[in-house]
Amino acid sequence: MHNANDILELIKKVSNYTVEISQLADFCYGKVVSVSPLKIIVEQHMEFGKAQLVLTRNVSDFNIYITIDNNKKTVTVHNALQIGEQVILIRKKGGQKYLVIDRVINL
Repeated sequence: MHNANDILELIKKVSNYTVEISQLADFCYGKVVSVSPLKIIVEQHMEFGKAQLVLTRNVSDFNIYITIDNNKKTVTVHNALQIGEQVILIRKKGGQKYLVIDRVINL
């Protein structure tokens, strides 16, 4: 049979867990440690790869269409992440996916 202290501890654990998982999102910083395959390390011990990362256009190569002197052209913007770059990530609710939103600019 459980005593009052055991029940109180269980309620505390459930309460803390509920608060933790109810957070919609959180941001953190990471560092690119590999580009092929892409790997980002967060908080110096968690490494995330392709399965956990969602990239924005700010951190990816992409094509744009421009017009110069009435001539339409496609231009590739080489904006992919490079080893050593610091990035800002947003953690999806539940913590299984991270959105890489941009690079950190050191002033």
